[in-house]
Amino acid sequence: MDNAEEVDPTTSITVIFNHPVVPLQITEEQNDLPQPLTFLPEIKGIGEWVNSSVYVFQPEEALLSGSNYKVRVEAGLEDTNGEALQRPFSWTFSTRAPMIGSLALKDGAQNPPTTIGNVLLDQAFLVTFLQPMDTKSMRENFKFVNRETGDSFPTSLTWNKDETILTITPSRRYEIASFYDLSILDSARAKDGGKLKEGWTLRFGTVPLPKIEHIFPEPNSKAETFNASIEIKFVSPMKLDSFENKIKITPQAEKNCSGTSTTMIGLCVSLDWNRNGIMCSYLTGHWKNLPAFHPRRRILSFSTEKFNP
Repeated sequence: MDNAEEVDPTTSITVIFNHPVVPLQITEEQNDLPQPLTFLPEIKGIGEWVNSSVYVFQPEEALLSGSNYKVRVEAGLEDTNGEALQRPFSWTFSTRAPMIGSLALKDGAQNPPTTIGNVLLDQAFLVTFLQPMDTKSMRENFKFVNRETGDSFPTSLTWNKDETILTITPSRRYEIASFYDLSILDSARAKDGGKLKEGWTLRFGTVPLPKIEHIFPEPNSKAETFNASIEIKFVSPMKLDSFENKIKITPQAEKNCSGTSTTMIGLCVSLDWNRNGIMCSYLTGHWKNLPAFHPRRRILSFSTEKFNP
């Protein structure tokens, strides 16, 4: 197809003639058959007649990304009846520019929005490219800055064997409740020298200082029906097992602590079914994968309705 765009650099090049050009022969006997294609710029590779009128050229290496090519069949090529091509035939195509295929938080969300919050203080990132990249060029065209101070943030850049997947790991923890910009510039080059079609910037905020956002039942409330559960929602991801022996209830009751998410802690409490329960709780805990915090004691009081078997 003439003027084709966004062609995969690993593609083969196929031309179909309207008449049989060569007799049917196996690949090993095709050395004397015409090789009808010329390329500008030159492409090294191997051509094969797959039948008498279809010729397929396979480049030795991937074509240059983001580049224009011209293919030409010279006049004079004869078909099996001896009739010659009267005029040269040519067409052009352009290969796909280097591109970022996908983005991800390591062990987290795939292709997140360009602005996100609640990022953990040791969060790493994965960038997958559609082609091998020039790692030196990537290092020179990569920026990671604290948005509030403008200071560069230290990171480690590591690649997979094919140099198509980049892992960005912070060299130290991010600051609490801070904001960062992670950018890959469009001047970064692929291994074959082509420039990225588009760059990418992720703007993110880190987890805020831990605090309780919401509690159910509401403090100082009285339930109209019996409910043996308590829910505590935090603004930051929390580590569930750090709440062991950190939540106390009076009057004393058995409790089972579980997490419906990293920010929600749920309690199932065994109460005396024959009386109203007045309960108070306080707690400390840990961020997920982070050091302990010790907020001031938080007390809530509420009452439940009697259980009706």
